[in-house]
Amino acid sequence: MSKGFWKISLNVESIETKEILLHDIPRVTGGSGYGLIEDIGGNSGLDDYIEAIGSGELDHYYQIFGNQIPHLRPFLLPIANEKLKPEISILKRQYEDNE
Repeated sequence: MSKGFWKISLNVESIETKEILLHDIPRVTGGSGYGLIEDIGGNSGLDDYIEAIGSGELDHYYQIFGNQIPHLRPFLLPIANEKLKPEISILKRQYEDNE
């Protein structure tokens, strides 16, 4: 499997200085496709994996991942933001609570 890179687009809506509560940031505002899978080989590796799932030819992936091959899950905005919640508490401890 070739190593690849993930393509991520970042849209900066505005830059301003103001007081803000950490529970307001960070947040995901949009997305599409499937979630990232570690060690799959970037975009091309993910495309190959999607094709293998469609054809049922997963032997190669069982060799790599064992019996715990990754599940493809479509992007869902509420779930993406839910996964960021633990990160927000880390930021709060580091920057607001000075830990």
